[in-house]
Amino acid sequence: GGRGLRVQMCCSATPPVPLKDLPESVAYVYDSQTSSHFYLVGTQHYSEVSASDVRHVISAVRPGTVMLELCAGRYVNLFAPSHSASPHEDTDTSNVGGLAGALTRAHRLTDRVGISAGLDFSAALEEAGAMKARVVLGDVDASVTVERIARTSDSRSLLPALFSPKLFIQGGAEIARA
Repeated sequence: GGRGLRVQMCCSATPPVPLKDLPESVAYVYDSQTSSHFYLVGTQHYSEVSASDVRHVISAVRPGTVMLELCAGRYVNLFAPSHSASPHEDTDTSNVGGLAGALTRAHRLTDRVGISAGLDFSAALEEAGAMKARVVLGDVDASVTVERIARTSDSRSLLPALFSPKLFIQGGAEIARA
């Protein structure tokens, strides 16, 4: 079946670009207080299909602002020209344990086998740049996220789900299920 749930979280506004014309990974939200339309694209950061969905939505909607679920530190690691071709190569994880170390080592592994992180972000940056849309980095620092995950869950049960081979299936249609 489909890759996701179709959501239209409003009742008084019609999306300027109908959901039927957009990928299944898109949800729409209307804020009546600001008269703002939001198209949310659910992505998998390693997926060519997600990157294509992002391109399609930005091209069709032509937003003035594109928000990325990305913090400034991760943006620099992924896109700063001063970093190596593999943004995770320079990070020493020999003394980093737990979830943070595992995440960094997993990124290194995916880099080595030719799976590029941030395909969806790259697509968004390219499309936003082409139409001169403003780009907003809208995530807390990655270290805060890792710390929260470590505090609120059993990372030993979380790690197998995060790095299941099903997450890297071409197309990103599969989701690892516990």
